[in-house]
Amino acid sequence: MISEMNEGINFDWKLVQEVIALGYTHYGAEVEISYISNRVNSYSLVPQDWLKFFEARHSILSFGSVTYTKAGLMNIMLKNLFFKSKMKNYMKLPTG
Repeated sequence: MISEMNEGINFDWKLVQEVIALGYTHYGAEVEISYISNRVNSYSLVPQDWLKFFEARHSILSFGSVTYTKAGLMNIMLKNLFFKSKMKNYMKLPTG
């Protein structure tokens, strides 16, 4: 699953739940999903909401982020403090 958030959005737990519901609707609840955040726009994320994600027993096979700035790379480093698995950072969208 690849996401692109709108400029300036606050990607909070409410929106995370909407994305989860869309993923389950499209792929099914039994499928392990890999998630890539294509950060073409600047937006905020509540890092503690990852804890809510795992407390709700959701899982992600892998997580990646495409960053285009140094600030985006710093954001990934912060997320790694809250995310239970390693995150992969890309400088462009992966293919294949």
